[in-house]
Amino acid sequence: MAGIIFQTSFDHYSTTTHRFNSTAGVGPPTTTTVGAGRNSTAGLRFTNSTSALVARTLPTTPADIWFAFANRVATLPTGTNSRVIAELRNAGTRSIHVRVRADGTLGIYSGGTTGILNGTLLGNLSGFAMLTNTFYHFELYIRFSATVGLVQFRVNEVEKLNLTGQNTGATNASEIILAHAGDAVTVNSDFDDIVVRDDDWNGDVQVRAFLPTGIGATNQWTATGAATTREAVDEAAPNSDTDYIEEATVNELSLFTYDSIPATSEIRAVVPLPFAKKTDAGTAKIKSTVRLSATNYDGAEQAPSNGSYEYHPDILMVSPDTAVAFTAAEWNAPIEIGPKRTA
Repeated sequence: MAGIIFQTSFDHYSTTTHRFNSTAGVGPPTTTTVGAGRNSTAGLRFTNSTSALVARTLPTTPADIWFAFANRVATLPTGTNSRVIAELRNAGTRSIHVRVRADGTLGIYSGGTTGILNGTLLGNLSGFAMLTNTFYHFELYIRFSATVGLVQFRVNEVEKLNLTGQNTGATNASEIILAHAGDAVTVNSDFDDIVVRDDDWNGDVQVRAFLPTGIGATNQWTATGAATTREAVDEAAPNSDTDYIEEATVNELSLFTYDSIPATSEIRAVVPLPFAKKTDAGTAKIKSTVRLSATNYDGAEQAPSNGSYEYHPDILMVSPDTAVAFTAAEWNAPIEIGPKRTA
């Protein structure tokens, strides 16, 4: 199903590589920072004085890609310098990047070398300049083509660039990059609410992490290091083997409830995100189960790695109960979500 292919809010983990594949440069952020995000939530903060970046390999390589992120900088580049803040890469080669200049204006470039201020200017944003210490929601849309490429850019949902017939220099994107490269003076550069889609604009939305607040209709897994299964999985950042839930029996399930949301909320997607590992040789697979209207719906099967915790997202664009977008009423009913061992 077309839709969201990657998202993160930085609120439910502390180690950057729990959701990003790699970092590069000198001093890239290896942990998230409380208060660096919008609404005083956690965010990704670059503080180093040299170029650095974090990278995420995408699960698919779409020819059309929408890349949304919120960014705030404490200072702008100096003099005639500029700074790369985001990139799309194809198999390690830079495709498109976004650069901010000393006057706060932004340019979109193709090609060049990752982390270096080179490449071909495709266009400048019209009627916009960043202010310092202000969060902006940026959304870049690229249709990759050598002859009929399309480059569009929105700031706070307002179009600021629309270029047609572009040579975008690549056929697709396999990675997204958040960066602090070029004029990387010692300064806070904060990122939050990352969403990548392959079908449409996502809009200026909050990516919100929900932690379990209660135990649901079924509670079959075993808690270790905590009094209840809910208390074993309610940390804002995973605490590894300090406390956890586990299950050796196939088809055993534990469900949890979550905080409610305002009745007027619009839900783009629900993403169950178990942080799991297997502890011995042999087959071990799980599914995220969503309970709606007293019915359990199993998601895609996942295979945790032996000995290493990893996130296993299951992006649900529509409600499995109604086959249309989730509603606030469904969430508040309440929705129940949790892991099921399937093999």
